[in-house]
Amino acid sequence: MKRHFKSLIAACIAVCMVVCIGLFATACDDTTDKDHFVVTVQDEDGKGIANVGVQICANDGALTACLMDVFTNADGVSTIDISECVGATNFTIHLNGIPAGYIFEAGQDGVTVYVKDGYSTTITLKKGSANLPTPDIQTFNINLENTGAKQKVAPIIDEAGLYDLRSTNSFTVSEERFNLSEGYNSVLLYLEPNSIFSIGTATEETNFSCVLLKPSASTTDGKTKPHIVSEGSAIVLKLGANESAKFINPETHNNREGSNAIVDGINFKATMNETVITDSFPIAIGREFSVSAVNNSNLVVLKFNSPENTVNVNIGESKNFSVMLMPSGNSLKWITETYYVTFTVEQSGYYKISLSSAFEQDKISITQTGSSIHYPTATEHSQTEGKEYYAVYELRAGETYKAYVSSSVNYLTFKDDTENAIFKEGDTISYTALVEKLDNYSAV
Repeated sequence: MKRHFKSLIAACIAVCMVVCIGLFATACDDTTDKDHFVVTVQDEDGKGIANVGVQICANDGALTACLMDVFTNADGVSTIDISECVGATNFTIHLNGIPAGYIFEAGQDGVTVYVKDGYSTTITLKKGSANLPTPDIQTFNINLENTGAKQKVAPIIDEAGLYDLRSTNSFTVSEERFNLSEGYNSVLLYLEPNSIFSIGTATEETNFSCVLLKPSASTTDGKTKPHIVSEGSAIVLKLGANESAKFINPETHNNREGSNAIVDGINFKATMNETVITDSFPIAIGREFSVSAVNNSNLVVLKFNSPENTVNVNIGESKNFSVMLMPSGNSLKWITETYYVTFTVEQSGYYKISLSSAFEQDKISITQTGSSIHYPTATEHSQTEGKEYYAVYELRAGETYKAYVSSSVNYLTFKDDTENAIFKEGDTISYTALVEKLDNYSAV
């Protein structure tokens, strides 16, 4: 009887497993990666097509928006992070940079997929005309002999306009009329048919890829809808004698909080709040400005960089630095949230990092100090934020450390005897940093 009972139980388990596997596989399997959607782009022979830009647009859920293109790898596979698209039930997929000789039958309308059918799909491109116009996206593989070398690039251009040059690597770009040598990840370039420019590297990487997007796929004309100011980017545009272009430093950019930036460039005249500016200037989050050309060359170069936020000091020598104040909502704060005091340690031991402000009612502090591999805990520090602040750390020889300095003050709240604000936008506050080695110090 026991043997038959055990056999009956085993049979029931087997049936349940068959039902689960055969009829309810999706419900039983909780291993599906729901934070990513995988798109495979292939030809009619089943061979993957590389360097195709895949864009996913969420049609419902928490984020109804189009995500940045993710390019297919050598196998034609693009893995897209959709973790922000909580609750989305369906997406529309668009393809950019389809190589000549292939056609995406869905065209600009894209193809709609439903997550109930799974988190992956395959798109087959069919053979089409080999005489297609300029591709929406062109890919350049950069292979440099050394970090000082440059590679000439001759893109396919059939109409003059602004083309978006992008790379995950920081690159430089130049030609006869301009030289962007600081290093950027995104540059809008005014290009004409037969344009040739050179790409270099701003890092140690000598082998990387850049993509070039057509005007219709990447930009506006800067007249009806302003260009975006984004730190780490630049723009080279052509403006006629009576033309101007608009710019905005947005509150958010690519689903991330915006940041203050420094605008610099060549042959530009900027107008912001009816003030004309021809030199480098800061642009606060949320601000707009317009730009026109100064001379007859008509070619305007603008660079958008991060505000200066680092001071390098030598052990035992005090160093002065200044921080500009910029509006942030209804506050007036440092132009950059954190300032970095960097120094190199030659001997292991205890070091005291001291900071002082020229403003009596300031509240500064060191939030942390560390190198690329060592983040020690302070053995001693000031009890409260104030005009003067210090922290003591046990540091290692041969390491370059960075102290993270910040202020918790809204400088707009300070008034003089007549209730006028002491500080205004663009004012600076002076600070002094000092790093000392404590030879006779012992941690409590």
